[in-house]
Amino acid sequence: MSRRYKGTSCFANTARKYEQDSNDIDIKLKVCDINLFIRLLEGYENIVMIIPLEPKQGLVKLRPSPDTCADVWEILKTLPIEFEIMG
Repeated sequence: MSRRYKGTSCFANTARKYEQDSNDIDIKLKVCDINLFIRLLEGYENIVMIIPLEPKQGLVKLRPSPDTCADVWEILKTLPIEFEIMG
């Protein structure tokens, strides 16, 4: 049985330190929707890197490449999940 991710990995901590990339998108959503949100975006195959920062609080960071940033914004508009984009 796999362990549930709790948002304390080195990768999540590093993502917070290096937020210089203007393409980063911080998202807050309901905790119960995080898994579906991640699975939907993973279905687009390598369009965006998904970093769960604080899953217990519903905080997720999206890190698209400069080439796919516009596509990610279009995908976010069509998702059937309510979420808030944090500054």
